[in-house]
Amino acid sequence: MKTKQFTAESPNNPMLTQLSPIPNGVTIIGCSDASTAGEVRNTITQIAVKRADKLGLSMPNVEAVISLHSGNSRKVEQAKLLHGANPQPKSAVPHEFKIIGSRDSFDWCSNEGLSTLLPLIESAENKWLILEQQVVGQVSPILANGLNRISFAAKQFGVWVMVMAVCEHAVQKAPLLHLCEEYIEVTKCEPYPGFYTAFAFDCINIRDLNPFGFGNTMCSVKLTDGVLRREFEPFVSHKLLTRAIWSLRGQQKTVEEIAKLVGLNKSNVSRSLARLPPTRNVNIHPHWLDDYLESIQGNRQS
Repeated sequence: MKTKQFTAESPNNPMLTQLSPIPNGVTIIGCSDASTAGEVRNTITQIAVKRADKLGLSMPNVEAVISLHSGNSRKVEQAKLLHGANPQPKSAVPHEFKIIGSRDSFDWCSNEGLSTLLPLIESAENKWLILEQQVVGQVSPILANGLNRISFAAKQFGVWVMVMAVCEHAVQKAPLLHLCEEYIEVTKCEPYPGFYTAFAFDCINIRDLNPFGFGNTMCSVKLTDGVLRREFEPFVSHKLLTRAIWSLRGQQKTVEEIAKLVGLNKSNVSRSLARLPPTRNVNIHPHWLDDYLESIQGNRQS
């Protein structure tokens, strides 16, 4: 099967380069699917290490990125191997790994967690600290107080703290928006043919810039010869079929032609297009639709 067939280029708007980088304090990555949390963390860590502007938000110019992991030594060993599977440019900042405690799902907002984390923040000026926090049930006063204390300390000492918050229910997310400087919501997408996973990053604080192609970004991941490759593009839809419809419309296909190609009636195609962002010019492989339809049929049968 061929790899991804097209890329949608975001508009080149110099105005968007005026956005300030992510401020110090707490940035929350709200991951709604636990099965993708590891890959999401790996991806967002790579964005921080490479100071890449992939999400519409500029990464801060930090001295190092420190990944904090709880559990046994395998956690750090696995994290290092995943990091090594990513191409590292010379401009990448140093990436350090620390194991904290022997238990999985360490609660960084508990008294024990804060007594461990706050001293690390005090000694991490101009660095990213990345950690994972499980959110079970509604946001509790203990969790809210913990995040507030972490944010206060990070601002005081000039530190960036990225919290991977794994919370699978919408009711958990709303309070988190008010407990951080930046909130980025992550949702799972159906991957393109040739890619094994995909997800969308929605930067809540810059949603007004979505029509310009910034702030809502899809990331597709594949493994080629032991190396992880990622492709980023403005988000269109979680569904592969819907993205196929959008792509065909971008190639000036009529609603009737699209309906025939994807096996839907015209009204379904029209309704899908009405909910999608404006089509943009795309670079498309000549035989991309065959691969799309094969994957779409597989998704329908699964």
